[in-house]
Amino acid sequence: MEGERYQPLAAVYPKGAQQLIESHLAQGKYSMQGFVRDALEAGLVQSLPLESSEVIYFTNWNQPSDWQSQPPAYPSQQT
Repeated sequence: MEGERYQPLAAVYPKGAQQLIESHLAQGKYSMQGFVRDALEAGLVQSLPLESSEVIYFTNWNQPSDWQSQPPAYPSQQT
């Protein structure tokens, strides 16, 4: 979890979550954030906090300028 948002694609979901997933899809609920909150409430998953050093690995980069504005993840990437 980063702040109030989960990183739902960096996860392992149990087979028992299938019914919840199918229910969300059938209801047109496509938000992974909502799904994770419901899965947490149902006791299907647990949330683990991100360490500050890990946040860079979960940054949303959509454009080259997004990459350029981020600090290097590894010393070898410094210019």
